[in-house]
Amino acid sequence: MLKNITVFIKNLGSKFLIIIIALSFALWGIGDIFVSNNNPTIAKVGKSEIKLNEFQLDYQLLIDRLRQTNQQPVTEELLKALGIQNNVIDNLISKKYINILSKNLNINVGDKYVKKAIVNNPIFNDQLGVFNKDYFNYFLTRNNLKEKDIYNISKDTISNDLLLQSIGHSEFVPNIIANNFIKKRDLVRKAKIFTVDTSAKLISDKNFGDNLINEKYQKEKSNFLTPETRDISIVSFNYKKQLSSIDVSEQELENFYNQNFNLYKSDETRNIFVAQFESEKEINEFIAFFQKNKNFFDTLSKFNIKKEDSDLGNVGIDDIDVESSNAIFNLSEKEITKILKTSFGYKVFYLNKINPKKIESFTQAKEQIRKDILKEKANEEIYNLANIFYEKFIQTKSFSSSIENLDVQIKKVNNISLINLGNNEFLNSLGLNDNQKSKLIFDLAANDISEIIEDESNNLHYVYLNNINPAKEKSLSEIKDKILNLLYDEERNASAKKIAVEFKKNFNPDQSIDSLNNNFVKEVSTNWITWDSRLGKNIDVNIKNLIFRTKLNNISEILNLQKGVYIIVLPTEQSNTVLEEEEKSKIENIIIELNNSIETDLNSAIIQDMSKLYKSNVNQKFLNSF
Repeated sequence: MLKNITVFIKNLGSKFLIIIIALSFALWGIGDIFVSNNNPTIAKVGKSEIKLNEFQLDYQLLIDRLRQTNQQPVTEELLKALGIQNNVIDNLISKKYINILSKNLNINVGDKYVKKAIVNNPIFNDQLGVFNKDYFNYFLTRNNLKEKDIYNISKDTISNDLLLQSIGHSEFVPNIIANNFIKKRDLVRKAKIFTVDTSAKLISDKNFGDNLINEKYQKEKSNFLTPETRDISIVSFNYKKQLSSIDVSEQELENFYNQNFNLYKSDETRNIFVAQFESEKEINEFIAFFQKNKNFFDTLSKFNIKKEDSDLGNVGIDDIDVESSNAIFNLSEKEITKILKTSFGYKVFYLNKINPKKIESFTQAKEQIRKDILKEKANEEIYNLANIFYEKFIQTKSFSSSIENLDVQIKKVNNISLINLGNNEFLNSLGLNDNQKSKLIFDLAANDISEIIEDESNNLHYVYLNNINPAKEKSLSEIKDKILNLLYDEERNASAKKIAVEFKKNFNPDQSIDSLNNNFVKEVSTNWITWDSRLGKNIDVNIKNLIFRTKLNNISEILNLQKGVYIIVLPTEQSNTVLEEEEKSKIENIIIELNNSIETDLNSAIIQDMSKLYKSNVNQKFLNSF
């Protein structure tokens, strides 16, 4: 139960996260851009304003996503070169247009729902996954926000999502258009594939001089490097050691229970299902059928509504809008409400079960309270140690002085490379995959520490980068054989291209390949193939593309498939009636695919139309500050 309290968790774990967040902003130069404590308007859409703090939130979110998806470090210089600030502004303006439209359509979101969304936002959750007031307040302060600001941002986001989802549930593509797409997609062809392959050709009459070999080496040497390695130290703080030194008294348990008595009370909730229809006629037919057989779930099935799609779960009195809440909490079990009209049609709620209010006694809760307090105190102690190390390192940039007099374990690991990353047992014990480990270690600068790592045993770790051993070019003597192989490959490729050009020039569909007396040219006739993997799975996708873009009974262009291999095709037959029923494209999938494309276009059209009604302008001085 302790994880449900927020006031109690005022430990250095919270402070540590705050430091990490502050560091992340400093790393990206946010502090340089947003030096003032005020919150000026940086853009306008009609009469609606876009504030500096809104930009700051979206800018940091985009940077975080780039870091998570990019294998290489994302530097501030790269962000400026990409013009990320312009993308963020454009996105904010688009969101503002959608929000204006949602307000014009009277799409409203209940206060309780907005507050619940804020509480459930993982940004404000502690390590136990519970809303933490310390995190929330720091987030507001650091981003120059008030509670009203975060409330309005969340409410606008939810209303925007509701509007866009309503578009997403529409269908635009008629069957006749989808069927035309299916005809093209389900077209099958047969073809002759002519392969010129000299990749295994022996070249015994060619000698390469030293000058040519050296010239090739100079061009290719950057591709033959001894990989970069790194020397690191892993700084570890032991959770069990902290846990073993902590005790909790009986009085402390009782005090916590009494001070947080409301945590052990659960309000009444109701297990609710909903049925919604576009027309009043449909919902009246639904109600009539329900009143006749008195089984709500049979009625759902009769009207092709899945039970899981109808299930709203356990609903509290403040979880939904007032009208729906009043209707639901005046029901008896197994009853439905009156018809409620909404912007999207007509609906009724069904009360499946009432979950009455409960109170958990101290005796029942005591052991869980003890476990949670022990865990929280141990977390506080271990985060305190980690925070002392972190703050001292930030101040001094001295690794040795930062670990002085600290209860900490140091493990040195030298010559770590991307090749041997998964071979170190201690590194593997951190619980990170190879991709996470590579980003953690190879994104670091020398004499720097990583973000904190918490393993499955609740131990905390930092990685400190002692030294970077840069990649080195190999000497010509080390890779001379590889350089010679490259030169021979070029000779084989030139030979194959010459044969392919000559073959196409003199092509005669009635002439047998055997008559060419050339062992490097082979012919294969395919069975029926599709452009995708349904038929002809073993045929290279590039060859398939060549077959389907070449006119029937015409010789194709020449395709260089790989070094020393060239392909020419001759499509010979095609049909729309070959595929078995289970192999054919499904019209519903085609419609979904096309609808998604149209939805994207519609969203763009909405923005374009709104931009004609509500002009937008941006503070150019602000953009120029990047």
